[in-house]
Amino acid sequence: MRNSIHRLILPTLLLAVCLSYLNADDAIRFSGGYTRAVMIEGREAIVLTQGAEVEAGPISLKAQRIELFGPSSRYLTGSGKVAISDVEHGTTIYTNEISYDRETGVLIADGWVEVEDIVHELIASAGYMDYNSETAQMKLQVSAIIARNTAEGVMRAKGNTITVDSEEGLITISGDARVTYKDNLYQADITIINTETNEIEMSGNIQGAVDG
Repeated sequence: MRNSIHRLILPTLLLAVCLSYLNADDAIRFSGGYTRAVMIEGREAIVLTQGAEVEAGPISLKAQRIELFGPSSRYLTGSGKVAISDVEHGTTIYTNEISYDRETGVLIADGWVEVEDIVHELIASAGYMDYNSETAQMKLQVSAIIARNTAEGVMRAKGNTITVDSEEGLITISGDARVTYKDNLYQADITIINTETNEIEMSGNIQGAVDG
């Protein structure tokens, strides 16, 4: 009987320690149908499964499995039907494998990823993405595609790498860059789009087809 009580008390104490540990720095809220905690110094980790959810600052993460580890739970990883929302910048990311560094604000999806940005009215997809939650700067690589809604129709772009710089209001497409807009086609090594004016600047092996 005494051993049974100890088995019940120990997970509760560990979870209480975890909560205190997490709140010592920036607040993290988490939940899951099953939670496993390891609080050995140098190996601190919390694993959440069965409806796992974590809120860390502006980032909200849902996945089949989430792990928090490192000093002050600096690192988060998610796997299996991952959905991440950056409420501050109006961005939602869908993928199957993701990692997030709370200290640098950098989030990496090494696999197929889809992005919705309601602030800039765009959707995107690629085979790899890194995203900075502090600046909302996003880099898409491997079959990168982006579509933006504008007052004059949808602008579509694809290339080897697409970088979205929200602070500068620029989208840079490099490596076999192709842009279609208002029934016109623009091709170049590098294309830069001004998201405020929709101006398109191209350089290197420029080609195009314009509806005259």
